[in-house]
Formats: sequence, C-alpha cells, structure tokens
Amino acid sequence: MHTISKLIDLQHDGILWLTGESCSYGDRILCDLTRGGVSLLAECFGLRDDPESFQSAWNTGTAAKPHVASAMLSCRHFQQVAIAALFRRGCEVVVETANELVGIEKTDYGESRSYQTRYELIEALKSASTGFVRTYTIPSGIPRDRTRNLHAISGRSV
Repeated sequence: MHTISKLIDLQHDGILWLTGESCSYGDRILCDLTRGGVSLLAECFGLRDDPESFQSAWNTGTAAKPHVASAMLSCRHFQQVAIAALFRRGCEVVVETANELVGIEKTDYGESRSYQTRYELIEALKSASTGFVRTYTIPSGIPRDRTRNLHAISGRSV
C-alpha cells in the first residue's frame, strides 16, 4: 500500500514543496518540479506536458532528479494531485479517509496476505477510519496513461 497524508509525501512523485503561503493571497505554496512532477500536474490539470509551460525552477535539484520547473499550488489541489500520484504509482484503488489517502495495489491482498480480496481490504480501511471515507477507481479498459483527461462516457480525449 502507498499512503499520502501530507505535502512532503509527494516528493516521490516530483513535487517538492519549498515555501508556504508564497502568493499575495496567502493561499498557494511554491514548489519545484522534477520531470515527473511536471507530467503529474499536466495530467491533473489538462496542461501541456512540457517544463517550458511552467515557470523556471527555484533550485537545481540533484543530477539524478533535476528540478526543471516550478509552480504555486493551492492546498485545495493537494487531494486531486495525491490521487493522481497514487494511480500513477500503479494503485488500482485509492481510499480517502479523514487523515490520509491510501493506494491499494494487487499485491496488497490475496492468498498469502491478511486480506483475501480487495473488497475486504477496503472494508478494513473503512472500519478503521473515523468519519468520511471515499474510494476512487479507474474504470476497466481505460489506459492508465490517459486517465485524467479522458471523458469517462464517450472515451474522447480532452
């Protein structure tokens, strides 16, 4: 299972949070992006998957993971970006609880695991949580590389 509960958990996905309340509204957070972060935000918001579409990076990063761009994101975007990140990591279901987003992969349940089925695992997460719980899935047959900007009924790419 993959868990995302705070902004720093998105570093794995190429979104590196630099400062809080960095805009004049006191609402958005400045972050640097690796190539993966650019792709993730492009998928989430229907943008061009090109670092040139974003502002330049504030820091250089490392040789292995250079920072290629930057963006200011509202905390209200955190959930949307985190859900997309978990699906990009290969999760087939994302469970939103009061405190975190949990991504479930096929290897998280089955014969040799504590839970035999995906349903049992989701129900265990629901019963362990207090308050609101929601699940997100990608409908079968939709390619994972086109999930975000594909109209679910018509299949037309937006």
